[in-house]
Amino acid sequence: MAAESTETDLVDFLAFDLGRALGRASGAHYVSGSGTNQPRGVVTATVAEVGTAVAGTVASGVDANELIDMVYGGVNEEYAANGVWVMAPATFGYIRNLRDGNNAFLVSNLADGGPPRLLGKPVFLDPSVAALGSGNASI
Repeated sequence: MAAESTETDLVDFLAFDLGRALGRASGAHYVSGSGTNQPRGVVTATVAEVGTAVAGTVASGVDANELIDMVYGGVNEEYAANGVWVMAPATFGYIRNLRDGNNAFLVSNLADGGPPRLLGKPVFLDPSVAALGSGNASI
């Protein structure tokens, strides 16, 4: 019995693989690019435009009060209504363990398949965002 032949569309494969490679190579610039010879990244633009919408600037991490201040005091109300959180997976791992004054986790919506929510806002993970650390715009 002869073995079945499977054909691979080389053009489709190369186009898909090239697209992924370009996305990985440029992704960091879309997050934290300087705007000079690269895109102005969303974190760079947020720090420049909003200023206070950055947390996790201390090496020991971030606490619940800092996150609450970001939602209710760090961002213009008009923008905060549609805001989302963007952070590195390691930062989310740290924040996932934070609790409020009633000992309830700050992160919710982990079981229904949608994005997790932090203080009611969706959380999106991107490894190009700086990790928690002194002076880093990490959230």
